Amino acid sequence: NGTDASAKGISGVASMSLDQFLDCLKMLFEQVLGLLWGAVAVNKYCISEGILLDDKAASNEATTSADGQGNEASQLAKSATAAALSAAADLAEKSVSELLRLRREAHSLVSFDGMRQLWDTSLTFTLQLERFSGKKAYGLRSTLLAQAKSFVERKHESNMSSLVAALDSERWVQCNVSAERQAALTRLCSGRAA
Repeated sequence: NGTDASAKGISGVASMSLDQFLDCLKMLFEQVLGLLWGAVAVNKYCISEGILLDDKAASNEATTSADGQGNEASQLAKSATAAALSAAADLAEKSVSELLRLRREAHSLVSFDGMRQLWDTSLTFTLQLERFSGKKAYGLRSTLLAQAKSFVERKHESNMSSLVAALDSERWVQCNVSAERQAALTRLCSGRAA
């Protein structure tokens, strides 16, 4: 049952139009960033209040309080809440990367404006995610780069095919060329036309 639902979800994502996918992506980004913003706020609050979220850290706090070194407890609070925030950002990055990978083939066929919309939307999310997590989202960035590369390669193939078809459909007739013009063209083609 779990694999059937997963397969339906994958086929549903892959079969969406670009506009539908962008709308869903924007809603997803809004929700994820809202949750991460809340996690950042909790992290800041816990640090400012010295609240520890780790059982090991709580036992260490009692030890450090008796020693009069509350600074170590503060560091443990920072690391516990920061680790939770980092894990949430990593999960968001991996999930969005996988979602984009599911549509790699469809994204290589979109228009230039469609690809630019997808790129702008995804890059804005990536930058905000990096700001929340404090580290680069290399996985998401590489997924975006791979999709842009695939789009450019597909567009290049299409343009080359159109060019070949246009050249093949033209009627070419051989004509006489003067010797000096032929020499100039030969120098140009050989890279010596300076």
